[in-house]
Amino acid sequence: MSAHGSLEQQIYGMESMADAYIVKPFNYEYLVATVKSLLKNRSLLKSHYVSDISTPGKQPISRSLDKKFVNDFAGIVEQNLANENFSVDEISREIGISRVQLYRKVKALLDCSVTDYIMNRRLKKAKYLLINERYSIAEITYMVGFSSPNYFSTVFKSKYGMRPSEFKKNQS
Repeated sequence: MSAHGSLEQQIYGMESMADAYIVKPFNYEYLVATVKSLLKNRSLLKSHYVSDISTPGKQPISRSLDKKFVNDFAGIVEQNLANENFSVDEISREIGISRVQLYRKVKALLDCSVTDYIMNRRLKKAKYLLINERYSIAEITYMVGFSSPNYFSTVFKSKYGMRPSEFKKNQS
C-alpha cells in the first residue's frame, strides 16, 4: 500500500516482486479481494509443493514469479536430496538471494521452513522408494541424504509412525 500512485512507481513496485500495489486512498472491497486472492494463491502453492511424490498436485499456480521461485527452489532440493551435506547456503547461492530472503519466501509460499521442506522431501522420496523400488533400507538411507540408517529410521518413524522396515513389510 502506498501513497505514491504514479504508473512508474507502481511498475517499480511490481518489478520489486510485490504481490500487489494498492494506491491510497483505496477501495475497501478491492483491498479485501486482493488479500483474499493472495491468501488463496499461497494456499494453492503450498498444497501443490507440499503434496506427496506419489500424488503430484494439479492446482494451477497463478503468480508467475512465485511459480518460478518455487519451481527453482524445488528443483534445487530434488537435485541435491542425496547430498547429506546439502545446505540452505547452497540453495540461496543458486537462487541468488540471501538466506534471510530464502527463509521468508519459502515460509510465505509453502508455510514451512526450508529445512522442514528438505526433510519432508527426503522422507517422501524414501517412502516412494520403499513402496516402488527394490532397494535395501541402507541404500535408500544414502539415496535420500541421510548419514546413517539409524538416524533415518528414527526420523522416518517420527514422521510415519513406523520404522522403514515395518513400512516396507506392510507394502509387500
